[in-house]
Parts: sequence; C-alpha cells; structure tokens
Amino acid sequence: MPLGEVTGAWRLKSDHQEGLAILSKGFYCSIIVDRARMKLKPAHIGEHEMLEAYKTMTSQGGTYKIEGNKIRLNRQLSRGLDSQGHPLIAEFVVNGDTLEAEEVLSSGEKSGVRMTWTRVE
Repeated sequence: MPLGEVTGAWRLKSDHQEGLAILSKGFYCSIIVDRARMKLKPAHIGEHEMLEAYKTMTSQGGTYKIEGNKIRLNRQLSRGLDSQGHPLIAEFVVNGDTLEAEEVLSSGEKSGVRMTWTRVE
C-alpha cells in the first residue's frame, strides 16, 4: 500500500476515546484521550487534576513504515516509558477517508483492539 494512502491528519472518535494522528513523510505523532476525562478549567487546575488528566491520555511519535497491509509504528517518544522503543504493528485498510486498524501482537495474533480513524485534512 502506498504511503500516500495514510499520509495526512486523522481523527479517532469512538464511544470511549478520541484522538488525532498526523502521518507525513515516514514520521508520525498521535495523542489519544479517554472521552470520560474530566473537563478542566485552567483557573482550577491543581497537581491532582493534572495527574488525573495525564493518566487518561496516550501520546507517541516516531517513524512509520508500511509493509503490505501492515503499518509499523516505531515509537521513539511515548508518554508510556514501557512502550518507548518498542514498535506497534497494526493491520489496516483505507477506504476513502476512513482508516481501520487492528493491533497485531508480537505472537502474530490480532489483539482485538480496533480503531476507526477519519481523515480530517
């Protein structure tokens, strides 16, 4: 699958999460938040509120490579130190402005974690 099919800005919106991912010229960055996270007002943010908001999000960035119907995200930077430096591989398909992806475990089995992204560029 050509890189151009995934290049661009993508929005994730599900019952539980929302996010944004940008892929361009072999590099990517993404942020995903829990939709139930508390809505903070800047004048009332304390350490506890910031920590709770931080726990409800993931962010990462690095390089990506398309290998057939799989995308390999090489996580060079990540909010979760346990995932930094470890690739994330997902099978995906692009249909128009929709990208559907499912994570593939190191065993080669699908994880059951599916995400549907919509192109927003």
